[in-house]
Amino acid sequence: MATRGKHVSKLDLLLMPLLACDQYGTRIGMGGGYYDRTLASAKHKPYRLGMAHQFQFIGHTLKRQSWDQPLDALLTPQHIYYFKR
Repeated sequence: MATRGKHVSKLDLLLMPLLACDQYGTRIGMGGGYYDRTLASAKHKPYRLGMAHQFQFIGHTLKRQSWDQPLDALLTPQHIYYFKR
């Protein structure tokens, strides 16, 4: 993972897939933890932008684990949501 972390540190923007996202930028990914592990080892964290359909932005709070890497923003066809880091 350290090698991947070095590469991701050079990025300014990272587009992240998701199944769902809440109002705090907590996302449910695809279940492998790849983005969370890769970002955890990065010295510089790129801007994390989730891309989703509007129905994937949910109205209740998701449980965030200590290793979860939240989004900075979420882009849907209807709206852009910005989250505090």
